[in-house]
Amino acid sequence: PAPLAAVEAALEVQGLARVVHQEGSPFRLRIGIHMGRVISGNVGGSLRRDNTVIGDAVNLAQRLESACTPGRVLLSKAVWQAVKGELGPDLATTRREVVAKGKEQPVRPFRLRPA
Repeated sequence: PAPLAAVEAALEVQGLARVVHQEGSPFRLRIGIHMGRVISGNVGGSLRRDNTVIGDAVNLAQRLESACTPGRVLLSKAVWQAVKGELGPDLATTRREVVAKGKEQPVRPFRLRPA
């Protein structure tokens, strides 16, 4: 329900990850953000249950994350449209199309510039 908060958190996390990477950590993060309806709840059986979210919005966010360059953040068009007025239009650039499983048309994400 708060796409701007999600984008700000992603930028902050990537900033912290860059500092840790410069200090010698070999790990880099990729973040994909999409918004939409999800189903949230406990999934599993009597031996193991996990609280999780599932749905098309979750799947597209994961596809964006997979297509993202390490150290960057990719946003769906829906998220970019929701936040660009707050962040300014120059904070993101369009990226090559991503073929997302389960989607009829490729998705053109927006890549955030590092903060």
